[in-house]
Amino acid sequence: MKKTTKIFGAIALSLFFIACGSGDRIEDLKSEITKKKKEIVSLNKEILELEKELTELDPSLIDSSGIVKVNVKELQPETFQKKLIINGHVEAVKQINLVAEVPGVIQTIYVEEGQKVYAGQALFTINTSTMMSQLAELQTRLQLAETVFQKQEILWEQEIGSEVQYLQAKNNKESIEQSIKTLQSQLYKGTVTAKFSGVIDKINFKEGDMPQGPVMVLVNLSEMKVLADVSESYLSQISQGDTVKLHFPSYDNYLDATISRLGNIINPDSRTFAIETRIKNTDNKYKPNMIAEVELQEYQNKNALIVPSKIVKQDLDGNYFVFVVEQDDKGRNVAVKRTITFSYASDGQTMISSGVQKGENVIIMGYDMVSSGTEVIVTNKVN
Repeated sequence: MKKTTKIFGAIALSLFFIACGSGDRIEDLKSEITKKKKEIVSLNKEILELEKELTELDPSLIDSSGIVKVNVKELQPETFQKKLIINGHVEAVKQINLVAEVPGVIQTIYVEEGQKVYAGQALFTINTSTMMSQLAELQTRLQLAETVFQKQEILWEQEIGSEVQYLQAKNNKESIEQSIKTLQSQLYKGTVTAKFSGVIDKINFKEGDMPQGPVMVLVNLSEMKVLADVSESYLSQISQGDTVKLHFPSYDNYLDATISRLGNIINPDSRTFAIETRIKNTDNKYKPNMIAEVELQEYQNKNALIVPSKIVKQDLDGNYFVFVVEQDDKGRNVAVKRTITFSYASDGQTMISSGVQKGENVIIMGYDMVSSGTEVIVTNKVN
């Protein structure tokens, strides 16, 4: 009997603690709900105050009845383009560093920086007095060598003297003749001429200097090329002859051009390949080493649903969404949240893959003033 009493006592004590525990949990839940409701009231109050301030700043956003005014875009298929913009630079098609091809000091410079020159015009000469002396000496030696050879040739025809003597005289004469030709060629190179018509952009040395490197830079600005390096991941999307748009930030102007050359080697460090476009430069506006942006078409869809990127929002769950205007069961226009997916975004435009349909009205102005279920007035519709 005592044992049974003890068992019932233990059960009653357990039930008491369970009841107490459940009671505490219920009170906690009630407290949490009350707290959240107060937060909702506080947030609604803040929203009303913000809407009031916004209305004071721009009364056109909210109707006198409190209904939000919105602009919408009716979704219709249109062309979407995703562009790839890469940095490049300008080079002259014809630009050359003019160097002295023979050793010596600069004797005469015939041109000045900025001067226009024509193909074949003499630009500067190297002092070749030492080579002239060598040439005179060789010509004297040649006279003697020719005399010796002629005599050896006569003796050889009369079968007098040895063949070796005849061959030595002939070889000596021909060797001197070849040396004269080589020296005359070097003397000719002592005068450096323009390889093409253009402008002397820079002169690095003056008369009397012994040049160590390019003496002048000659450039023709009538035709330029724009070079840029493109990631190898785009190799299959770019071809010679493709149309590109060139942007020159210095002038903030654009030109249409075509790709004239694709590089055949991938840079192992940057994993890029070169592309080249050519442009006419009749007014000499574009200069070597000027920065140029090359705009390539990475993707195009002629049947896309497009919205401004600024209206695409992301919720706490990471989902992207927009607001569309629908009629509720009372016939009112209300904002409805639509979760979407998109494929591409470029130039402030987003191409939507799913979540909205052709003909639906997406809110493009006033979208920050609404939530799902907010009554709206459509004040403007664009296609």
